[in-house]
Amino acid sequence: MKFVKRPNYDFSVMTLDTIDRWKGDFETVRQNILAQKNETRKKNYSLERLNISEQEEVTVLYRNYALVAFSTLYRRDFYPPGVSRVLNRMWKDQSIRNIEKPFHLVSKLMLDQQLDVARQLDKKAVFISTEGVRGRWLQEWVKQANQAGMAWKAIPGKCHVAPGNHISCWQNVAVFVIDPGHDVRFDTISDKEWKKMRNLGERSA
Repeated sequence: MKFVKRPNYDFSVMTLDTIDRWKGDFETVRQNILAQKNETRKKNYSLERLNISEQEEVTVLYRNYALVAFSTLYRRDFYPPGVSRVLNRMWKDQSIRNIEKPFHLVSKLMLDQQLDVARQLDKKAVFISTEGVRGRWLQEWVKQANQAGMAWKAIPGKCHVAPGNHISCWQNVAVFVIDPGHDVRFDTISDKEWKKMRNLGERSA
């Protein structure tokens, strides 16, 4: 467990190595998320879509003895070879959702830990993705992450990150290359094509 101190925010960082210390709290948070009527993406936190045993790493943040955030390092065969997703299924408690957005201390603490694991697993690159019309948000996230000394690159348009052709399978993606010179290749479509796909889906619904 790593303890990190910042002005106004004291977080402890836990991982799969300490799962016995946070698993019960995690499952309580999961059930609370699934019980919320206004949580639009709550299905992403179901056991079917977030099975801890299928994650390459899980990063959990505690503040004042309460679990306030988590995300995972995740790999699926659909991704380009040697590439995993960081900050997967990221969740933040309401008490910390408005600090230093969009690239904030919470993201950095998780990201630093997951990048360490990705390097240990000999990953070629990692990526972050977000659904829908959040391309500008991701651009700002990349800008702030790089100002913090990182080297992220946003991919223009939408990338195919999941099987199928639903609009949610095409997302905004930014890549961090670990192995210099490695070329990360996603199937992509333009934002214009994605919007046309979304509009056709809305008309057929």
